[in-house]
Amino acid sequence: MSPGSSESANSVSNLFDADIFTKFSAQCGTEIVISTSEPLRLASYSLTTALFSQCYPDAVPAGWTLYGGDVDDDGQTVWTEISVVEASGISADGCREYNYKVDAGEEYSLYKLVFSGSGIYMLSGFDLYVG
Repeated sequence: MSPGSSESANSVSNLFDADIFTKFSAQCGTEIVISTSEPLRLASYSLTTALFSQCYPDAVPAGWTLYGGDVDDDGQTVWTEISVVEASGISADGCREYNYKVDAGEEYSLYKLVFSGSGIYMLSGFDLYVG
């Protein structure tokens, strides 16, 4: 996809396509849920700012919570808080990756990222890393 393309211009899948020219933007409070094919013990994760972030300096997330989840015997998802970031230090530099380590406790097959604050954020990547 090229920078000018409108195909899937704001799809959450753009966070996982390894293409710096695509982005995902949404209101704070929007949940991004990832399902993995097998449980993973997370060591770190990263967020990558969107290419045009410098044009929208207020569209970078300041804080969020990352959860790990599993489905219980009743079919309900049980979420466990595994990372809280209150002052991310993310700047409006386009296409810059920011890495965050986590205390690798349990393995989870679901991960949920929820941005706090107000306004709109814009990112081009969200990656999970196992250790």
